[in-house]
Amino acid sequence: MYEYINGNIAIKELDHVALECMGVAYLIYIPFKTYEAMGSLGQVEKLYIHMNVKEDDITLYGFKTTNERKIFKSVIKVSGIGPKIALSILSTFSASEILSIISSENSKLLSTVPGLGIKKAQKLIIELKDKFDIDSEVSDFNIHIIKNEVSMALDSLGYTKVKIEDYITNDEIEKLADSGHIMKEILKKIASKR
Repeated sequence: MYEYINGNIAIKELDHVALECMGVAYLIYIPFKTYEAMGSLGQVEKLYIHMNVKEDDITLYGFKTTNERKIFKSVIKVSGIGPKIALSILSTFSASEILSIISSENSKLLSTVPGLGIKKAQKLIIELKDKFDIDSEVSDFNIHIIKNEVSMALDSLGYTKVKIEDYITNDEIEKLADSGHIMKEILKKIASKR
């Protein structure tokens, strides 16, 4: 029913917030990663919403990104896993880390989430492995990490205004897959342009 709620932060606690929108404050449960990414009381905040409806209760869950919400919705579809554990997973790991854990089938790491345990972690990985284009998303995450490393290295050499995208494509980054090699390529291209 709700795509997102945009409003002033009226209450901000570790596991829930209230966003005030046109005189109405919506109580929204959140993972800790969302809490960390939010502004402070009185600031305007936008959260992507999942509404959980039961016979006697309607609960709103909020996330900073649609990716986090997508993971949450997929997790709660697995039998035996409720919203509380799903929030716990998203409080412990970022969306990218969760996709990486699923991709590498690291049930031991996933089982460190409070309330999950090894059997539920294994079940989750089996059921979620086909739900996401994991290779693509993990690949994007890895490219992002490499770009950050290269950007910091270029800054330290005094190339503060260099845009990595002007010198190398994501496909090239994926092929080289090593920040040292990528750095050499970029420096070669910078030298040839001078």
